[in-house]
This record gives sequence, structure tokens and C-alpha cells, in this order.
Amino acid sequence: MNKFCDDFVQAICYDKKTGICAGVVLAVILGLLSFSTYLVFKPIECVEDKPKTLFSLRGGLGFYKEVKCKETSIVGSPFVVALIDRDLHVHVCTGIIIAQNWVLTAADCLSSCNGEKCINFAIRIDSSYSNRGGTINNITLVVRHPLYEISTLDNALALLKTDGHVLHHKIKIGPPLEVGTKGILLGWSPHGKVDLHGDNTLKKMYFKAEPKIICSYRLKGDYLKIPLSEHASCITLDEEGCYTDPGGPLINRNKLVAMVIFGKICYNCDSQVTIATNIYPYIEFINKFINN
Repeated sequence: MNKFCDDFVQAICYDKKTGICAGVVLAVILGLLSFSTYLVFKPIECVEDKPKTLFSLRGGLGFYKEVKCKETSIVGSPFVVALIDRDLHVHVCTGIIIAQNWVLTAADCLSSCNGEKCINFAIRIDSSYSNRGGTINNITLVVRHPLYEISTLDNALALLKTDGHVLHHKIKIGPPLEVGTKGILLGWSPHGKVDLHGDNTLKKMYFKAEPKIICSYRLKGDYLKIPLSEHASCITLDEEGCYTDPGGPLINRNKLVAMVIFGKICYNCDSQVTIATNIYPYIEFINKFINN
């Protein structure tokens, strides 16, 4: 090792007796080693994507986010609905038709719901846009899972019963979501990530179920404090620039296998992650209401 260092110093400096040159070379070597170590062991920081600033053609400042999500039509997924806020005129969450007059969504989406009938919310069906078109259904009953825990988002499911408009396009519940399963995830862009003057179009993404440790390692900030429950699944997405929407369905072989709970994605990791909950373990809870 000493001979190698001597030869290296001599090759660069041509003068082994020049102590200053040797010191500079040694410092460079140590710096490169330190930087290499940092690159290998540095923690992955998952931060939310930020909009970029640009000058518009009119000369003013505007904002945009490069979106690579694939827009899709409600025609191919008529069981997907949009939960909207009547008062604020904004999109709230995605929902899933699982029976006539019954919609499944994430319980956390109903935190600002007004009363048992959630009179300030409504359900938009048969539209590829969450902000226009289709038919508006009123909500007549809200049923949260009795063991729903807001601090950990355990059992974060809720059933919404609608009024006289019968929902025909239901989807069947499939088997438990296993690690390695692939499929399609559907949903709109969540509130706060939408251009209020533009359309919020239904998006389609391709997912893969991963071991929970993947999400435990990548989720940061407040999400790191939330333990992944027994029925939670770690999901990675192929698409970049997509925001997952709570309540969004995960489809495998044309059946509902899971639903998005965390509408949060790690943007600067090599794969984007989000958290979903399996639906199969809750069949008894769901059937108790939709069959009555």
C-alpha cells in the first residue's frame, strides 16, 4: 500500500520530496473515499414533488408539474366514482362501487364530513372527470369500520350509501393481495394537486405489491410514525409524476384486491411507493351492510 501511494504521488507530482503536493494528493484521495462512503450509506429522503416555475407565453409566471400518468376513460372502469365536496367544489377522494347503492372509500377521506349523512359531500358517477359530467348522487348513510383508528389508519374503510340512483357497475372483491402481485391502480389526482381551472381526469397506473419493509424504509416524515398494520400492503408504481388518491382501487384480474390508504408518494426514490389496505379481510364487515 505504501509503495502504491509513493508511486501515485510520484506519478502526479514528479517530486516525492515536495510535501505540499503529497498532502494535496492525499487529501484528494481521502475526499474521494469519504464521498464514496456517503453515496453508499446515505439515507433516502422521500420528499414531495415541487412544481417548477416557467415563463408563460403571456410573459407572466406560472407553475406546472411534469405528469407522466396515463389518463383513462371511465368507460373501461365504470365502478370508479369521485367523492366531491359540494361546498368547496373540489375533489375529495376516489370511491369504488361494490354493490347497488354502496360505495367503498378510505375512512380518512371523511374527516370533514358533515353529519351522519355527510350532507356536504356527494358522489359523481359515470364521468372521467371528478369536476364535471356524469351524475351526482347524494349520500344517505356513512358507515365507518367500528375499529377504525385515525392515529394509525388501521381498518381505514368506510361505506357510503347513496340515494335513489342505482349503481349498476359494481366490481367483485378478489383474494388477498400477496407480495409480487401486479395490476392496475385507478384514481384522480388528490385535492391540492389539481389545477382548479382545469379538468381532473381519471388516471391509470401499474402497481406491484412489495414486502412491507420496502415502504417502511422509504416512507419519511409523519408517515414514518404510522406502523403498517396487518392488512396493509406496500405498493410500488412504475409511473413517475403520479399522485395516488386515497380510496383508489387496486385491480388484479378484474377484481378488487386492495384500496389506497396513504395518498403519498416518494418522488426522488428509484421507485414510487404508497400504502394500500387489503379488502378481502373486510368482506364480513362489508356484507353485513350491503346485504341488508
